Amino acid sequence: MYKRFIEYSRQQQLFASGSRVLLAVSGGIDSMVMAYLFREAGTDHAIAHCNFSLRGEESDGDEKFVVSYAKKGKTECFTATFDTLGYAASKHISVQMAARELRYNWFDSLIEKEGFDAVAVAHNLNDNIETFFINLLRGTGLNGLTGMSPRHNNIIRPLLFATRSEIAAFASGEKIKFREDSSNAEVKYTRNRIRIRVLPEIDKVNPNSVAAISETMTHLNSSAKLVDIYIEKLHSELFRQASDGIEADVGELKSLKPASPHIYELFKRYGLSSQQTEEMIALLDSSP
Repeated sequence: MYKRFIEYSRQQQLFASGSRVLLAVSGGIDSMVMAYLFREAGTDHAIAHCNFSLRGEESDGDEKFVVSYAKKGKTECFTATFDTLGYAASKHISVQMAARELRYNWFDSLIEKEGFDAVAVAHNLNDNIETFFINLLRGTGLNGLTGMSPRHNNIIRPLLFATRSEIAAFASGEKIKFREDSSNAEVKYTRNRIRIRVLPEIDKVNPNSVAAISETMTHLNSSAKLVDIYIEKLHSELFRQASDGIEADVGELKSLKPASPHIYELFKRYGLSSQQTEEMIALLDSSP
Protein backbone atom coordinates (compact mmCIF):
# COMPACT_ATOMS: atom_id res chain seq x y z
CA MET A 1 0.00 0.00 0.00
CA TYR A 2 2.79 2.44 0.90
CA LYS A 3 4.67 1.79 -2.35
CA ARG A 4 1.49 2.18 -4.39
CA PHE A 5 0.66 5.39 -2.52
CA ILE A 6 4.06 6.88 -3.35
CA GLU A 7 3.96 5.72 -6.97
CA TYR A 8 0.40 6.94 -7.55
CA SER A 9 1.17 10.33 -6.01
CA ARG A 10 4.25 10.63 -8.23
CA GLN A 11 2.45 9.58 -11.42
CA GLN A 12 -0.42 11.98 -10.80
CA GLN A 13 1.91 14.74 -9.56
CA LEU A 14 -0.21 15.23 -6.43
CA PHE A 15 2.50 16.81 -4.30
CA ALA A 16 6.18 17.53 -4.71
CA SER A 17 9.11 17.32 -2.36
CA GLY A 18 8.84 20.23 0.03
CA SER A 19 5.07 20.57 -0.38
CA ARG A 20 2.96 21.34 2.67
CA VAL A 21 -0.27 19.33 2.59
CA LEU A 22 -3.40 19.72 4.70
CA LEU A 23 -5.04 16.34 5.40
CA ALA A 24 -8.83 16.21 5.77
CA VAL A 25 -9.17 13.64 8.56
CA SER A 26 -12.59 12.59 9.79
CA GLY A 27 -11.34 9.77 12.00
CA GLY A 28 -12.76 7.10 9.68
CA ILE A 29 -10.68 4.27 8.28
CA ASP A 30 -9.84 5.91 4.94
CA SER A 31 -8.61 9.21 6.37
CA MET A 32 -6.67 7.50 9.18
CA VAL A 33 -4.88 5.28 6.65
CA MET A 34 -4.13 8.39 4.58
CA ALA A 35 -2.70 10.15 7.63
CA TYR A 36 -0.56 7.09 8.40
CA LEU A 37 0.82 7.02 4.84
CA PHE A 38 1.68 10.72 4.85
CA ARG A 39 3.45 10.29 8.17
CA GLU A 40 5.42 7.32 6.86
CA ALA A 41 6.36 9.28 3.73
CA GLY A 42 7.74 12.11 5.85
CA THR A 43 5.73 14.70 3.90
CA ASP A 44 5.20 18.02 5.66
CA HIS A 45 1.53 17.99 6.63
CA ALA A 46 -1.09 19.12 9.10
CA ILE A 47 -4.52 17.77 9.94
CA ALA A 48 -7.93 19.42 9.55
CA HIS A 49 -11.06 17.97 11.18
CA CYS A 50 -14.64 19.11 10.64
CA ASN A 51 -17.27 18.57 13.33
CA PHE A 52 -20.60 18.92 11.52
CA SER A 53 -22.63 18.53 14.75
CA LEU A 54 -24.89 15.94 13.10
CA ARG A 55 -24.36 12.92 15.36
CA GLY A 56 -24.20 14.44 18.84
CA GLU A 57 -21.69 12.73 21.14
CA GLU A 58 -20.45 10.59 18.27
CA SER A 59 -19.35 13.69 16.33
CA ASP A 60 -17.63 15.10 19.40
CA GLY A 61 -15.95 11.73 19.96
CA ASP A 62 -14.58 11.79 16.41
CA GLU A 63 -13.09 15.22 17.04
CA LYS A 64 -11.44 14.16 20.30
CA PHE A 65 -10.05 11.04 18.60
CA VAL A 66 -8.46 13.02 15.74
CA VAL A 67 -7.07 15.70 18.06
CA SER A 68 -5.56 12.99 20.27
CA TYR A 69 -3.98 11.27 17.25
CA ALA A 70 -2.46 14.54 16.06
CA LYS A 71 -1.15 15.35 19.52
CA LYS A 72 0.55 11.96 19.88
CA GLY A 73 2.23 12.40 16.49
CA LYS A 74 3.10 16.04 17.25
CA THR A 75 1.16 17.06 14.12
CA GLU A 76 -0.46 20.47 13.82
CA CYS A 77 -4.24 20.08 13.94
CA PHE A 78 -7.03 22.48 12.95
CA THR A 79 -10.64 21.88 14.00
CA ALA A 80 -13.92 23.60 13.16
CA THR A 81 -17.43 23.03 14.47
CA PHE A 82 -20.33 23.82 12.15
CA ASP A 83 -24.08 24.30 12.55
CA THR A 84 -24.70 22.20 9.45
CA LEU A 85 -28.48 21.90 9.86
CA GLY A 86 -28.85 25.65 10.35
CA TYR A 87 -26.67 26.39 7.34
CA ALA A 88 -28.64 23.95 5.18
CA ALA A 89 -31.94 25.56 6.21
CA SER A 90 -30.69 29.10 5.58
CA LYS A 91 -29.35 28.17 2.13
CA HIS A 92 -32.31 25.88 1.25
CA ILE A 93 -29.94 23.03 0.34
CA SER A 94 -29.51 19.42 1.46
CA VAL A 95 -27.53 18.58 4.58
CA GLN A 96 -24.94 16.77 2.44
CA MET A 97 -24.49 19.83 0.21
CA ALA A 98 -24.28 22.09 3.25
CA ALA A 99 -21.55 19.93 4.78
CA ARG A 100 -19.64 19.98 1.50
CA GLU A 101 -19.81 23.77 1.18
CA LEU A 102 -18.82 24.35 4.80
CA ARG A 103 -15.93 21.89 4.56
CA TYR A 104 -14.38 23.18 1.35
CA ASN A 105 -14.89 26.86 2.22
CA TRP A 106 -13.00 26.23 5.45
CA PHE A 107 -10.25 24.35 3.62
CA ASP A 108 -9.85 27.27 1.21
CA SER A 109 -9.49 29.69 4.12
CA LEU A 110 -6.84 27.49 5.75
CA ILE A 111 -4.88 27.25 2.50
CA GLU A 112 -4.89 31.03 2.16
CA LYS A 113 -4.10 31.73 5.81
CA GLU A 114 -1.61 28.95 6.55
CA GLY A 115 0.07 28.57 3.15
CA PHE A 116 -0.72 24.96 2.34
CA ASP A 117 -0.04 23.73 -1.19
CA ALA A 118 -2.96 21.29 -1.32
CA VAL A 119 -5.73 19.62 0.67
CA ALA A 120 -5.73 15.81 0.63
CA VAL A 121 -9.08 14.02 0.92
CA ALA A 122 -9.35 10.26 1.40
CA HIS A 123 -11.72 9.20 -1.40
CA ASN A 124 -10.98 5.66 -2.56
CA LEU A 125 -11.71 3.66 -5.71
CA ASN A 126 -15.08 2.45 -4.39
CA ASP A 127 -16.11 6.04 -3.70
CA ASN A 128 -15.29 6.80 -7.33
CA ILE A 129 -17.46 3.92 -8.55
CA GLU A 130 -20.34 5.14 -6.38
CA THR A 131 -19.97 8.64 -7.85
CA PHE A 132 -20.18 7.12 -11.33
CA PHE A 133 -23.56 5.54 -10.52
CA ILE A 134 -24.88 8.63 -8.72
CA ASN A 135 -24.18 10.77 -11.79
CA LEU A 136 -25.49 8.09 -14.14
CA LEU A 137 -28.80 7.94 -12.28
CA ARG A 138 -29.15 11.72 -12.16
CA GLY A 139 -28.45 12.05 -15.86
CA THR A 140 -25.13 13.41 -17.03
CA GLY A 141 -22.83 13.95 -19.95
CA LEU A 142 -19.53 12.32 -20.76
CA ASN A 143 -17.57 14.26 -18.12
CA GLY A 144 -19.98 13.18 -15.40
CA LEU A 145 -19.07 9.54 -16.02
CA THR A 146 -15.31 10.00 -15.69
CA GLY A 147 -15.42 9.98 -11.89
CA MET A 148 -13.39 12.05 -9.47
CA SER A 149 -10.07 13.45 -10.58
CA PRO A 150 -6.87 12.63 -8.64
CA ARG A 151 -6.29 16.37 -8.56
CA HIS A 152 -8.76 19.21 -9.02
CA ASN A 153 -7.45 22.71 -8.33
CA ASN A 154 -6.01 22.48 -4.80
CA ILE A 155 -7.79 19.22 -3.85
CA ILE A 156 -5.82 15.97 -4.17
CA ARG A 157 -7.05 12.38 -3.75
CA PRO A 158 -4.00 10.18 -3.03
CA LEU A 159 -6.05 7.05 -2.16
CA LEU A 160 -8.09 6.95 -5.37
CA PHE A 161 -6.09 3.91 -6.53
CA ALA A 162 -7.10 1.68 -3.60
CA THR A 163 -10.30 -0.28 -3.00
CA ARG A 164 -12.13 -0.14 0.31
CA SER A 165 -11.21 -3.75 1.08
CA GLU A 166 -7.51 -3.10 0.39
CA ILE A 167 -7.57 -0.14 2.77
CA ALA A 168 -9.32 -2.23 5.45
CA ALA A 169 -6.75 -5.03 5.10
CA PHE A 170 -3.89 -2.52 5.38
CA ALA A 171 -5.42 -0.87 8.46
CA SER A 172 -5.80 -4.27 10.08
CA GLY A 173 -2.25 -5.31 9.27
CA GLU A 174 -0.72 -2.06 10.52
CA LYS A 175 -3.09 -1.89 13.52
CA ILE A 176 -4.29 1.57 12.52
CA LYS A 177 -7.04 2.79 14.85
CA PHE A 178 -10.12 4.53 13.44
CA ARG A 179 -13.70 5.47 14.26
CA GLU A 180 -16.85 4.00 12.74
CA ASP A 181 -19.41 6.49 11.39
CA SER A 182 -22.88 5.14 12.22
CA SER A 183 -24.45 7.20 9.42
CA ASN A 184 -22.62 5.06 6.85
CA ALA A 185 -25.16 2.31 7.52
CA GLU A 186 -28.20 4.51 6.78
CA VAL A 187 -29.64 3.71 3.35
CA LYS A 188 -31.65 6.95 3.26
CA TYR A 189 -28.58 8.55 1.67
CA THR A 190 -28.17 7.86 -2.06
CA ARG A 191 -24.47 6.98 -1.85
CA ASN A 192 -25.06 4.57 1.03
CA ARG A 193 -27.94 2.89 -0.78
CA ILE A 194 -25.75 2.33 -3.84
CA ARG A 195 -22.88 1.03 -1.72
CA ILE A 196 -24.97 -1.24 0.53
CA ARG A 197 -27.65 -2.54 -1.83
CA VAL A 198 -26.73 -1.93 -5.48
CA LEU A 199 -23.03 -2.69 -5.81
CA PRO A 200 -23.16 -6.04 -3.93
CA GLU A 201 -25.72 -7.23 -6.50
CA ILE A 202 -23.45 -6.13 -9.34
CA ASP A 203 -20.60 -8.04 -7.71
CA LYS A 204 -22.72 -11.18 -7.97
CA VAL A 205 -22.86 -10.71 -11.74
CA ASN A 206 -19.16 -9.87 -12.01
CA PRO A 207 -16.88 -10.34 -8.97
CA ASN A 208 -14.36 -8.06 -10.70
CA SER A 209 -16.91 -5.30 -11.25
CA VAL A 210 -14.87 -2.61 -9.46
CA ALA A 211 -11.90 -3.17 -11.77
CA ALA A 212 -14.16 -3.39 -14.85
CA ILE A 213 -16.07 -0.18 -14.06
CA SER A 214 -12.83 1.61 -13.17
CA GLU A 215 -11.38 0.62 -16.56
CA THR A 216 -14.52 1.91 -18.29
CA MET A 217 -14.19 5.23 -16.44
CA THR A 218 -10.58 5.48 -17.61
CA HIS A 219 -11.69 4.99 -21.23
CA LEU A 220 -14.44 7.59 -20.81
CA ASN A 221 -11.92 10.01 -19.34
CA SER A 222 -9.70 9.57 -22.41
CA SER A 223 -12.69 10.11 -24.71
CA ALA A 224 -13.66 13.27 -22.81
CA LYS A 225 -10.14 14.66 -23.30
CA LEU A 226 -10.33 13.96 -27.03
CA VAL A 227 -13.66 15.78 -27.23
CA ASP A 228 -12.17 18.74 -25.36
CA ILE A 229 -9.27 18.94 -27.83
CA TYR A 230 -11.66 18.83 -30.80
CA ILE A 231 -14.01 21.45 -29.32
CA GLU A 232 -11.14 23.83 -28.51
CA LYS A 233 -9.91 23.60 -32.10
CA LEU A 234 -13.41 24.15 -33.48
CA HIS A 235 -14.05 27.05 -31.13
CA SER A 236 -10.87 28.81 -32.25
CA GLU A 237 -11.99 28.44 -35.87
CA LEU A 238 -15.61 29.59 -35.48
CA PHE A 239 -15.47 32.21 -32.71
CA ARG A 240 -13.72 35.57 -32.75
CA GLN A 241 -13.41 38.59 -30.53
CA ALA A 242 -15.48 41.59 -31.56
CA SER A 243 -15.57 45.14 -30.26
CA ASP A 244 -18.70 44.50 -28.21
CA GLY A 245 -18.24 40.83 -27.33
CA ILE A 246 -17.68 37.53 -29.11
CA GLU A 247 -18.96 36.59 -32.57
CA ALA A 248 -19.58 33.26 -34.25
CA ASP A 249 -20.70 32.67 -37.85
CA VAL A 250 -24.31 31.46 -37.81
CA GLY A 251 -23.99 29.63 -41.11
CA GLU A 252 -21.00 27.66 -39.85
CA LEU A 253 -22.80 26.80 -36.60
CA LYS A 254 -25.88 25.58 -38.49
CA SER A 255 -23.72 23.29 -40.62
CA LEU A 256 -22.41 21.33 -37.60
CA LYS A 257 -23.78 17.79 -37.40
CA PRO A 258 -25.04 16.42 -35.09
CA ALA A 259 -26.23 19.81 -33.91
CA SER A 260 -27.04 19.30 -30.22
CA PRO A 261 -23.68 18.03 -28.91
CA HIS A 262 -21.74 20.53 -31.00
CA ILE A 263 -23.77 23.54 -29.85
CA TYR A 264 -23.76 22.46 -26.21
CA GLU A 265 -20.01 21.84 -26.07
CA LEU A 266 -19.22 25.11 -27.87
CA PHE A 267 -21.52 27.31 -25.78
CA LYS A 268 -21.41 25.73 -22.30
CA ARG A 269 -18.45 27.94 -21.38
CA TYR A 270 -20.79 30.91 -21.78
CA GLY A 271 -23.35 29.47 -19.39
CA LEU A 272 -25.51 27.42 -21.76
CA SER A 273 -27.15 24.45 -20.01
CA SER A 274 -27.95 21.17 -21.71
CA GLN A 275 -31.66 22.01 -21.34
CA GLN A 276 -31.19 25.25 -23.31
CA THR A 277 -29.36 23.63 -26.23
CA GLU A 278 -32.43 23.12 -28.41
CA GLU A 279 -33.47 26.73 -27.80
CA MET A 280 -30.06 27.86 -29.00
CA ILE A 281 -30.36 25.72 -32.13
CA ALA A 282 -33.80 27.23 -32.87
CA LEU A 283 -32.31 30.70 -32.32
CA LEU A 284 -29.87 30.10 -35.19
CA ASP A 285 -32.83 30.13 -37.60
CA SER A 286 -34.30 33.41 -36.30
CA SER A 287 -34.23 36.45 -38.55
CA PRO A 288 -32.48 39.03 -36.28
